[in-house]
Parts: sequence; structure tokens; C-alpha cells
Amino acid sequence: MDTNPNKPLVSVIMAAYNAEKYIGEAIESVQAQTYPNWELIIADDAAKDATGRIADEYAARDPRIKVIHLAKNSGQAIARNEAVKIAKGEYLAVLDADDLCLPERFAKQAAFLDSHPNVAAVGSYAQVIDQNGSPQRTKMKPESNERIRFKLLLQTQFIHSAVMMRKAAFDKLGGYDTKYLYAEDYDLWCRFADAGCELANIPEVLIKFRNQPGSVSARSSPTQNIQAENSYQINERNLAKYMILPRPRLIDLVNLVNGHDMKIRDALSALRDHLSLVRAYGRNGARNERELHEARLCYRDLRREFLSRLIHLIYRRRSRQ
Repeated sequence: MDTNPNKPLVSVIMAAYNAEKYIGEAIESVQAQTYPNWELIIADDAAKDATGRIADEYAARDPRIKVIHLAKNSGQAIARNEAVKIAKGEYLAVLDADDLCLPERFAKQAAFLDSHPNVAAVGSYAQVIDQNGSPQRTKMKPESNERIRFKLLLQTQFIHSAVMMRKAAFDKLGGYDTKYLYAEDYDLWCRFADAGCELANIPEVLIKFRNQPGSVSARSSPTQNIQAENSYQINERNLAKYMILPRPRLIDLVNLVNGHDMKIRDALSALRDHLSLVRAYGRNGARNERELHEARLCYRDLRREFLSRLIHLIYRRRSRQ
């Protein structure tokens, strides 16, 4: 284990609500880090179960752990912002109360930020696990700043619980914008990009991301409807300097890049819109040839995926005849 206490302090930000089943394991994954210099700030978002008590018990045994108790349930964005207010670290590491860090996470991400001073936030791949901790699949995200910048126009390019960022950059942007409920992380990454900050993902699994019914991605409406609406508003803001799309066409474009099932006619129209976006990005957004090249590659990959799905669909239809 690395025991150098002079390395930058990492402040781990954990918003917790009704997480009594998992929070102990999440805390222990922080305590098991090979990186020595960290503090964990848990924001108990007025949980109705034993979450706050469990957090307090860990804090009583480990002075590196601090717990704040919110008077009322306010949501993860406010809870995280409150935790950051008392954070002393140069770097902020996000971890949800039901997810787990692998032991080398802080060491690898802090080293990356140390050696890449222009990068404001760095994420990683994640192993998706079920409620019982059994592995399901690996969740991957693009590595390069150039590809992340373009793909952020239409969808988040980070696993929130896998991100470590510079506190100074976070503070400069004013933290999470609480009006983008359930999409506040996507908004933050886009504001980083708009501010000219570089972004990256380490192509390595550094967290275990728990996929369970209580997560935003697994909830049904109205939660998903709120998240979708706020995400579309961010999409519209992102695209404003390149193209204006009616909401139905924007939704089709987002569905296409997310790989959702679509009518062939709608998918073809969305693919044309994506090509128009790449061209407009080349004129008004790409800062260099490499960024434009990555945008073109994104279109090429999207077209290939669409054609692959189309061929599969045609094959299925013929096989039924």
C-alpha cells in the first residue's frame, strides 16, 4: 500500500438516501483504497431507514469520514453540493451509496489528473452488478477528450459514480445545477466542455455499478419522464449553435445514438440529421482537425450500427416468412 500522505487529498462525495442495505459495503470499498490521502463526506439526504445511523457508526470509528444530515430530502444534486461545501480535497471523487470502488481507483485517477493538468474530470469503465453483487456486464465509455466532447452533445459520456474531478473546476462552474433533476451530472459535464476543460475516461474497470430497481435508470415514469425532459433541454442547449431540430426529430436522434428500436424511416431521417450535425460541428465547433476526425468517426460508427441492425431486422422478417 502507498503510504505517502503528501499526495493530493481526495474528497469522496457520497449522497445517501435509504441505502442501509449497501452503504456499509460502499464505505468499506473507500477504506480499502491503496491511495492513502482521502476523506469521505456522506450527505444523508434525510433517509427514512438506518442509512444515517450506519454512516455515523463508521464515522465514529474512522476520523476520515464525515457525515452531514440534511433536514429534508432534497435530492442528490443538493446533497452532493452540500457535501462539497465542506470538502477540503484538491480532487472530488463521486461514489453512490450502493456502488463500490475497486482498490486502485483513487490511485489511478489521481495519478491521471496529476499527469494531465488540463483534464478537469476523469471517469472509467464500470462492472455492472445486480442487487446481490453478481456481475452482469462491463459498461464502457470513450477515452479521448475529442470523442467525449462531440458525443456529449447528445448523451452523457461518464458513469457518474466513476468520476474524479478537480474541485477548483467544479467550484468555478457553481457545482451541480439543481434545476436539471436526474440529469445534473450530464449538465455538469457539458458545462465543463463548454468552458474548454478537457475530459477523459480511463479504459479500465475501476468501480462496480449496481443496477437495481431503485436506480434512476430502472425507474418508471414520472422519474424517467423528468430525466428525459431535462436531458432533452440540455441536448437543445448543446445543439443550438449547430442546428435547430424540432423536438420529435431531436428525440429520434437521441434514440438513434442510444441504440433504441425505431421505425426505419425515422432512423434514416435521424442518421441524416447526425451527418448534418457533424458537418455543422466541423464549421463551428471542432477546434482542430482531430476533433473533426473524431466526429466523423462517430458518424461512421453510428451508420455501421444502424446498417447492422437493419440487416438483422431484414433477416428476422425473412426467416418468419
